[in-house]
Amino acid sequence: MRKVIDLSDWQEGIDLQRVKDEGIYGVIVKLGQNYRETECGRDFIFKALEVGLKVGVYYYSTATNYEEAKAEGEWVNAKLAEIGLVDYHLQLGVWFDYEERSVIDTKTMEENTYMCTAFINEIKNIHTVGVYASYSVLWDETKLYSMLPWVPIWSAQYSSNDDYPNAKMWQFTDNYDCAGMKVDCNILYY
Repeated sequence: MRKVIDLSDWQEGIDLQRVKDEGIYGVIVKLGQNYRETECGRDFIFKALEVGLKVGVYYYSTATNYEEAKAEGEWVNAKLAEIGLVDYHLQLGVWFDYEERSVIDTKTMEENTYMCTAFINEIKNIHTVGVYASYSVLWDETKLYSMLPWVPIWSAQYSSNDDYPNAKMWQFTDNYDCAGMKVDCNILYY
């Protein structure tokens, strides 16, 4: 079982060598939101790579339509190129964080699915590009499973098991003790 934690500016100062020493396989770092890069993102990425952790990034979407989700994907591509990150560095992939209820609640299942695919279709030169959301959003608010079963899924469900079929990763808690901090913890399946 490989554990992966996700990091944002809330975990500023976390000791990534200690994270690795505690048996964590990798980190997924918040790259940005609202077309702005996070303050700690680059530092987390480079330190994680330096200590030998596997790395991925996620982008928190606030897009309200297909064109905006596409533009967020374009922004992520440009940011990754600016930082110099390619597939080799991002072995845990790039993730579209789709959880903004003010958007999701105004869309049909098909529209929510198209929002996710607009972002995914823009990401270039990265092997794994997928969607992060709560199990209920993924299952009840999108048609990713039926329409796009090949899209990697990172499902958040704080329970004793992950109900999303064939998910790539499962976020099982937001209260995991790691390197002296509380973090989100995930199980990477493959």
